Amino acid sequence: MTLGCAAEFATFARPDTAFLLYAAGRVLDGARLYVDVVEINPPLIVALNLPAVLLARALGVSDIAVLRLLLSAALLASLAFSAWALRLALGADRTGLRALVLLLAVALFLAPGNDFGQREHLLVALALPYVLVAVARATGRPAAAGPAFAAGLLGGIGLALKPHFLLVWVAVEGYAAWRLRASRPSHEAIGAVAFLMFYAAGVALFTPEYFRMILLLGPAYRGFGHDPFLHVLVTAPGTTECYLAVLTCAALYRRARHSTLWVIVLIGLVASFVAGAAQQKGWTYHFYPPRVFALILLGLAVLDVRRPFSRSVQQIYAAVAFGVLGTSVVWALAMGIARVTHGDRVRESARAQLDQLVAAVRRHVPPAGSLYIFSYTIESSFPLVNYSGVRLASRFPHLWIIQAAYQDQLYGRAALRFHGRDAMGPAERYLNDAVYEDLARHRPDVLMVLRHARDVPENALRRLDYLGYFGRDARIADLMKEYRFAEEVGQYRLYVRGGASDHPGVPPTSAPGRHDVLRSEATGGRALLSDSEFLLHVLIFVVLASLAYGAERRRAQRDAPAGAGQGAA
Repeated sequence: MTLGCAAEFATFARPDTAFLLYAAGRVLDGARLYVDVVEINPPLIVALNLPAVLLARALGVSDIAVLRLLLSAALLASLAFSAWALRLALGADRTGLRALVLLLAVALFLAPGNDFGQREHLLVALALPYVLVAVARATGRPAAAGPAFAAGLLGGIGLALKPHFLLVWVAVEGYAAWRLRASRPSHEAIGAVAFLMFYAAGVALFTPEYFRMILLLGPAYRGFGHDPFLHVLVTAPGTTECYLAVLTCAALYRRARHSTLWVIVLIGLVASFVAGAAQQKGWTYHFYPPRVFALILLGLAVLDVRRPFSRSVQQIYAAVAFGVLGTSVVWALAMGIARVTHGDRVRESARAQLDQLVAAVRRHVPPAGSLYIFSYTIESSFPLVNYSGVRLASRFPHLWIIQAAYQDQLYGRAALRFHGRDAMGPAERYLNDAVYEDLARHRPDVLMVLRHARDVPENALRRLDYLGYFGRDARIADLMKEYRFAEEVGQYRLYVRGGASDHPGVPPTSAPGRHDVLRSEATGGRALLSDSEFLLHVLIFVVLASLAYGAERRRAQRDAPAGAGQGAA
């Protein structure tokens, strides 16, 4: 727990977390969500960031630090509630309880890694007590009405953050109701449904603009970063751990001490994996929930089984479970230590680039000034805006709509061809109008443009020429004439608004891309063999699985006579 919190405080804020804090601050300052600040997610996540911003302003400290403190406290509370529910679920036989609680701590504090604070992380923290209380109910040891309702209420809050994962709730509740032949809803179900109904009414009452925005941008968002469902099912992050956890459960289920716990965790794994794949993005944090269920299931395969195993296939799967679980835990610990000691080379390289951009923005944007960023990725805008202290002149955290509009072309062989206004869809027209309106209204001090690469398919998303695209709109082109080139920082070109046409520097001008995105030329097996992180994972797994298999074989040989005698009796 301490290592996980320390690792989070040692690194810079993640883009999504930083943007949501910024959005909450804008709302507190009078901006209208889904009008002045456009976000595709339901409003609850912004609302949950409001206390951190309010408290930070009252104390005069960083809202990022306050959010991290509040999140750490929430994770500790979730762990305590989950441990209580787990004790209830295990009943009198609490073999391995402490080890399982320690595994839950790893899952909540270390397993998220760079996805710490994402909505999926909050979802798991809020829903985990509900899942374990449901296990206790299904085994005939229901929690008292108060704790059960509270678990359901927290689960409902988590599900409201990521409605895709309602499938988990439906599957768990359905199984528990079927097992108990229940004729009325449980207190947990009542708590979850009560919050979801209250939340839906609140959204309709206070942020009706959300529904209009979803109708407008929803179709485009489905195309943003699109990865086909079937492809995601076999390539998603954590697929190996999840599939091996399912196979291990099938192999060792008959040796389980608490079979109902195994079944409900398995249901949670499968349902959350399908929910993650159904989003058709393949992004890492979408698969954090199934990875947590996989960790728990692998932990049960190690800690909650009756030994010895007489069949060799059971010994193999027990060793595989220990190897996969141990590799995941060791790697999570190692990455936590690396972040604390600033030994994560990828994060430290990103930190150095961020520091350069922050310094450049501060050089050119006056206090209380504003910045407009032309980029498809939120990583260009946040946490740059937070750390530089400037105001984002755009209603969008990033211009993802343009990527969605040209997704197929960006990966195609033909040269990129932009749509004329008549050929644009509703979302793309809205984007162009919004960019013009924001530039005209806010008159940003600096334009920051992500430099485009050559127009070849290998460069994919980086083929987008933002100046060429928006310069076709006479309204936007006229506004850009006020700006002059200031400097190039990393992959970005900065243009400063000048007072006269003879201001030093050239205005924003489109030109053919001249560089390519750097990438490894190795593919397939060669790429894996050149991936040091993958090879280290394999090495750790092989060592741990081999040790575990040897131990299982020795235990089976040592206890074989006693086991045979018991079987005869």
